[in-house]
Amino acid sequence: MKEVKPLERGGNVKTITMAFKEHMMYEGKKSEKAETNQEHLDLKEKGYGHKKPSGFKLREVNSPMKCWKTHKKVGTKPSPTRPGVTVNDCVKK
Repeated sequence: MKEVKPLERGGNVKTITMAFKEHMMYEGKKSEKAETNQEHLDLKEKGYGHKKPSGFKLREVNSPMKCWKTHKKVGTKPSPTRPGVTVNDCVKK
C-alpha cells in the first residue's frame, strides 16, 4: 500500500491509502516491469520512466519506400514541404 498525504486548506493532513499496481517502466529501448513499489523506486533511480518510447522511425530515402502503384521511382529530389529533406522522385508509369 502507498500512502499519499495531500494538504488541505488550514494545514490539516489527509491520508489516502492506494494499492500499488504493477506496470512497465521504460529507459531508451529497454523496459522492465515494476512489480512492487520498491522495484518502482529502484527503476526510477536508474533513469526509467513511464513514457513508452515511440516506435516511429524515419526511413532513409534509399530504403525500400515505394511509390504509388501507378508510379515508378526515377531518383530523389528535395522535399517541396520540408527544407533540407530528400524524398523519392516518382513519375507516372
